[in-house]
Amino acid sequence: DRGPGTGLPLAASASGSGGTARAIRKADPEAFVLSGGMYRPHTAPGRRYLAAVLEVPGVFDAIDGVSLHCYSDLNNLDALERTLDTARALAPGKAIWITEVGVAAEGRKPGVDGGWQAAMVAAIYGAALAGGADRGFWHALVDPPQSAPQMPFSTHSLTRTTAAGDRETKPAGQVYRRLASHLAEVPLDTMHEVGADG
Repeated sequence: DRGPGTGLPLAASASGSGGTARAIRKADPEAFVLSGGMYRPHTAPGRRYLAAVLEVPGVFDAIDGVSLHCYSDLNNLDALERTLDTARALAPGKAIWITEVGVAAEGRKPGVDGGWQAAMVAAIYGAALAGGADRGFWHALVDPPQSAPQMPFSTHSLTRTTAAGDRETKPAGQVYRRLASHLAEVPLDTMHEVGADG
């Protein structure tokens, strides 16, 4: 959420990005170059920051796609939809990669549990693909051990570490695995949103 006037040297970052993209393409002409991951582009500060980065001369042309991070603990897809709207508005014609997305399996809000997280995995990926995202990456794979200090993203993962130290797939991980197998052969441009009650 840091942007112009907050001490982040956009010009230095941008000149490095353009040079980095050229070096990458020189080493591998087929390389796909993403922007740095942009946190919370669904918020006003995040949108302003992404706009400022893309307006720096050379940045827009240096990248093939935008890398966006989107988290929410709400029982809706508003944050994801605003993230996609921001990307389409500010980076027309560029690929949209949601390089970090996640929701908790446990939390202070009512209804946030393993079943809710599993349902949100399906909803998030369906909405992301139907909304024009080219890729989506879940954050993260494994919860920290139960003995570790619990952090804000501690239960976002698809698996957990049991008290015995074993890994156990959460319901969200099972849904993710099924989605991946079903979508492996589906052309992404055929995805579209279908309304459903509940």
